[in-house]
Amino acid sequence: MTLIALKFSPDMEDAIISGKKCCTTRDEVKGNPGDMFVVRDRLYQIVDVLPVHVSGEFLRGNFRIEGFKTSFNFTDTLSEIYPNLKFGDLVYVHFFAYVGEYH
Repeated sequence: MTLIALKFSPDMEDAIISGKKCCTTRDEVKGNPGDMFVVRDRLYQIVDVLPVHVSGEFLRGNFRIEGFKTSFNFTDTLSEIYPNLKFGDLVYVHFFAYVGEYH
């Protein structure tokens, strides 16, 4: 188990803390199952990392668990963060769970 740094926007931090976001999609592996990260004063553990090819089905099927209200919001955000990302590209979905308070 390693404590890693994962960056989130304030909106995504709010979604994590409220339980509306339980995974994050990244263009590379940022951690492994068992690794921990902190959001504000809360500790989370990565429980799985799945490689997935970007597709319409992926975007429509995962926007809610990513903390977005619509698949368009999810798509727009991914495009802002990864401007060269296109359908068929491989991304890594990091699933995580709340562990407890972090001091």
